[in-house]
Amino acid sequence: LSDSDYGDVNFTQTLNVSDIIIIIEHITALNLLNNEHQIILADINQDTLINVSDIISIIDQILN
Repeated sequence: LSDSDYGDVNFTQTLNVSDIIIIIEHITALNLLNNEHQIILADINQDTLINVSDIISIIDQILN
């Protein structure tokens, strides 16, 4: 696995709105993640689901 933090699904080494958009597109099935590493990184709270809770976690990390 890369050295990217949880939530960094675009591998830029920083959490930002782009990561949120990618995960939202996955949740809404507009553009599903097909990379296993991205799927692992998108599940920020590690509950085996990628959902709104993960989005909220990214927003909290960006704002704090």
